[in-house]
Amino acid sequence: MPTTFNQPMTSGEPSRMPNNLKTDQYANE
Repeated sequence: MPTTFNQPMTSGEPSRMPNNLKTDQYANE
């Protein structure tokens, strides 16, 4: 059960990281 919880969490974290980076680049531009 704990492994399944870690999988979705890790999948959502990296997905949000690139999204934040793109927003940062757009704001900088």
